[in-house]
Amino acid sequence: MRRQIQAFELRLAGATFQQIADQMNYKSRQAAYNAYKAGLETIIKEPAEEARLTHRERLERLFLSYYPLAKRGELGAGNMCIKILQEVAKIEGHYAPAQLEIDWRKEAEQLGLPASELFEELVADIMEKMNGVESESDGSGDN
Repeated sequence: MRRQIQAFELRLAGATFQQIADQMNYKSRQAAYNAYKAGLETIIKEPAEEARLTHRERLERLFLSYYPLAKRGELGAGNMCIKILQEVAKIEGHYAPAQLEIDWRKEAEQLGLPASELFEELVADIMEKMNGVESESDGSGDN
């Protein structure tokens, strides 16, 4: 791992991948690039993981301070414990990302439209929304 970080540091200092390969005895520029990339990931990942663990530890300490109060029936402490547990669940990735599935073929069938026609309408609608442009055929009379 140390060599990968060194490759990253050389690149950061302005060395080309060929120069890194030559200086560190990598077989090719591609091998130097792979080492640089692994070094970059290590440098970014370690502090991020450390910050996540620190945040988690703080939340656990807060939870431990509120939990006895919540057990005695203090509503505010109970609500705080719930919020802390929700935050821990978020940073640990326990919530699945929301997924949206659209069966446009089924929609086309229900509307009595050929699937390709509905697809084109859906794409046009999405493009209009993305670009903030109204369709010229919206009946606004601006034609």
